[in-house]
Amino acid sequence: MRHQGLLGALRALADELTPYNASVSQRIRQEDIDRVRDATDIVAVAEETLTVKRQRNIAWALCPFHQEKSPSFKMDSATGLYYCFGCGQAGNVFQFLERTQVLTFTEAVERLASRAGIALQYEGARGSSGRDKRGRLIQAIEAAVAFYHDCLLTQATDARAYLKSRGIGSAEAEHFKLGFSPPGWDQLVVHLRKAGFTEDELLRSGLAFRNDRGRLTDQFRERIMFPIFDPSDKPIAFGARAMGDAKPKYKNSATGVVYDKARTLYGLNWARKEIVATRSVIIVEGYTDVIGMYQIGITNAVATCGTAMGEGHFEMLRRFGPAGSGQRLKVLLAFDADAAGEAASRRGFELQYKFGFDVRVVELPPGTDPADASRQIPDQLHDALENAMPLMRFKLRSDMARYDLTVPDYRADALRAGAASVALHPDHLVRHEYAQEIAHATGIDVETVRTEIESAVKGGRRSTTTQQKESSIAEPKLTPSEIIRRLDQLDAEILRCLIVGSDETRAALIALGEKAIRGKGAKKVFEMLATPTRPDPASLLGTLEDSDPVRVVIGHVMLEDDVDSDDERERDALVRAEQRVLRAELARLERLVTADDTSDEDMIEAKRQYMEIQRKLRALI
Repeated sequence: MRHQGLLGALRALADELTPYNASVSQRIRQEDIDRVRDATDIVAVAEETLTVKRQRNIAWALCPFHQEKSPSFKMDSATGLYYCFGCGQAGNVFQFLERTQVLTFTEAVERLASRAGIALQYEGARGSSGRDKRGRLIQAIEAAVAFYHDCLLTQATDARAYLKSRGIGSAEAEHFKLGFSPPGWDQLVVHLRKAGFTEDELLRSGLAFRNDRGRLTDQFRERIMFPIFDPSDKPIAFGARAMGDAKPKYKNSATGVVYDKARTLYGLNWARKEIVATRSVIIVEGYTDVIGMYQIGITNAVATCGTAMGEGHFEMLRRFGPAGSGQRLKVLLAFDADAAGEAASRRGFELQYKFGFDVRVVELPPGTDPADASRQIPDQLHDALENAMPLMRFKLRSDMARYDLTVPDYRADALRAGAASVALHPDHLVRHEYAQEIAHATGIDVETVRTEIESAVKGGRRSTTTQQKESSIAEPKLTPSEIIRRLDQLDAEILRCLIVGSDETRAALIALGEKAIRGKGAKKVFEMLATPTRPDPASLLGTLEDSDPVRVVIGHVMLEDDVDSDDERERDALVRAEQRVLRAELARLERLVTADDTSDEDMIEAKRQYMEIQRKLRALI
């Protein structure tokens, strides 16, 4: 409860509420989580992916969350925290892995536990058993990936020739772990059974099925295999393309224990680093589209896995959502230039405001998919990505194309359709801008268009979801510098001392009380920190979403300077806090003395106290 109150207070301090209870494992025991965190040096973990410059416990690097030329990303081995002075990202070592490797909290803890040689205990035998069973299924799929890959390299001449005709060579086959499922009925089954996997594991992993005679049979036969990995690089399924005229052309693993195609994006495990760095992701339809883009240096492309793009896919991308800077994730829809591609883009329109993404449409030449464009017109593809059309503009163009704009009745219908679309946008300034585009297309004066749009807004045709998102889109979140400007510097020093100061300084500040704090939010924070138990900022950050602006405040308080105990700095903060309390009391006494209804007795006591406080103030100077 104490942390929950502290969380609310910190949000008030940041003046930007983002209600969220971050993903916290209900299975891993808290004692083990603490052991893993204590055993892990955040700087050493960062050094595995970043170029780090150490200065004792402190280290600096180029921020992995935004592009910069000079290092502003600070890490502290002593506290286990990181903070970027450029984009405002802050957190502990678990969140560093969550953000840079796109892992869940549980996955981050498990990876660091393995690194530290710590055996984790899970709460509840059933939960532990379930994890063990899931792990066995993933091991079976890993073995299948290796088996199919070896078959491609050693047996499948026709499959290699087909891939070569599509511009896919040995380097791409190795990077994406492409494979080939042989034509026999049970070659994979026999191979995996010899490796120790049970029939139940082969069935539950989706690698096999029972035929009409009850015989265990390979799920995929005589197909080019595209392994599908989760964001933490674990194989969870396959996409399979038939050789020749076999039907269906594409066959995919069914949704099961380890795989949910509605919440999986092919290539996210390879694209995650570039998505974090560029704050943008390209969504395509096919596996070969991802590979084609990779071949021309575009490494932030992902694909839906044989299913229509939907809410689950956008949910997967939420982890890349707004950082402390308030910058929205740019989602580029690069679907085939056909009716199906346009329909997919329209589905994106329904979702963009719910998730707060900046969604755009990449326009490809008719009859072209991204894989073709990568091979045939790579420069044109780069230009199309660079000049992707805002999804609202794409939707309006589609709305207008449905009507014969030479006929007045149809122009009115087109206006109403366009107005209904624009009314979904939460920012009235943007709505006014798009009103001009509708006016230009229909020939109807812009004021009439704007009136129709606002009528649609007031008439309730905006979705509830869009209304809820208005504050986060129409009014961008505070930047890190704005948040810090609103934080009183003495308040920050006092809060810092309550976290890392000496016991004597903490006791003295607690004795002064909340009168030492100026900000309303900071007063609530003070109340929660002013306890005998010293708070752990690394644990506190575990309760915050990585995009929460509160991280900026904590990062600033903790890492604005070295967090080692500094007697002079603490004494200065304590003296200034005492002066603030005394001056506030002087102001109260001045109001009392000048009030018309103050009795003579109260007046005499007030003057005595006033002189005593002035004496104390002079002693502090």
